Amino acid sequence: MAPYRSTYLDHPQSDDPGEPPGQPGGIVDLRTVHGTEPAPADWEPEAAARVLGIQAQLWTEYVPTPAHAEYLSFPRLCALAENAWSGRRDWPGFQERLHHHPRPARHPRCAAPAPHHGLRRGQLMNVRRTRIRAALAAALVAGVGCATLTTVPAAAGGEQVKVQYRQSSTGGDQAEPWFKVVNTGSASVPLGQVKLRYYFKAEAGASYTYACSWAVKGCANITGTFGTLANPTATADRYLEIGFTAGAGSLAPGADTGDMQLRFHRSNWQSLVQSDDYSFGPTQTAYGDWTKVTATVGGSLVWGTAPAGNAPDPDPTDPTDPPPTGGAALFDDFADTSHTDPAISAHGWSVRSNSGGPGVPGATWAPENVTFALEGPTRS
Repeated sequence: MAPYRSTYLDHPQSDDPGEPPGQPGGIVDLRTVHGTEPAPADWEPEAAARVLGIQAQLWTEYVPTPAHAEYLSFPRLCALAENAWSGRRDWPGFQERLHHHPRPARHPRCAAPAPHHGLRRGQLMNVRRTRIRAALAAALVAGVGCATLTTVPAAAGGEQVKVQYRQSSTGGDQAEPWFKVVNTGSASVPLGQVKLRYYFKAEAGASYTYACSWAVKGCANITGTFGTLANPTATADRYLEIGFTAGAGSLAPGADTGDMQLRFHRSNWQSLVQSDDYSFGPTQTAYGDWTKVTATVGGSLVWGTAPAGNAPDPDPTDPTDPPPTGGAALFDDFADTSHTDPAISAHGWSVRSNSGGPGVPGATWAPENVTFALEGPTRS
């Protein structure tokens, strides 16, 4: 959130006659910034709880030099940083902490309100009238002067993505969510910082296996991991998290990943139900924006809505594939007589008859056409 005007640092800091000119419209002093409320007072608590952070802006119509930008930024960014990271409203305590803050030579205003870096009005009036927006997240203080704070996550720098989704299978023994990630921002996004989450209701006692059928970025560059929701709902208690390796590269502004044809199934290939899954869209047979799949960049939520009470911040809890049990090796002599032989299910196999499959969406299979050729004393 970026409440107007208390987070707009291009406004003057005081009405002192020596204050350099700033954006017309009023004074934004240190105490005003420190007392900023990220969510409007008239918002319902449920809506206010969805606010993930706060940022500051610095427009540069009246900012001709880096020194002037620093003057406008500090110490107000210190006040906003304390607000954002700790939620404190202890004004006397903040003043005391600011007074004792280390004084970097380049950033004297981090220590205390001070003269305006020697800028004169005459220097500031000859300004290029170019609107260059500098989105200064509160955490940026760490990188440019107030060293007690941590660095800003990638998404605070302006990176934005959206998720497009379609389904390729409505039932049977596997789910087939297909995705595209689109860069809607103005900067390149490293895909290694992007995570998607697809939420579903697990079958009782089931474990799951992820697979990639085909992807423009290459299946080897796409990862899938299952996790458990902290707050289960009627339509979701698990999720599949999709990530990218460094080999997936970056997305330029306006670009997308192309098809990611993904799927997952129960580890024993028993049937699963998708109709009660939060992220499943039964009528979504062509790609379209889908807000029931979330996307994060650098750990910050930038797209979608998770099931109630489940912001996508904890790490996944389960590995991509089920761990081996006891080191036992799978053995089957496939001495089966037909697709109806009870030995097939007894050994953990199933014969597919539903639609879908790698590279053949919509195709169907005839189980009776599965045969077991006899070779030697057994069938194989």
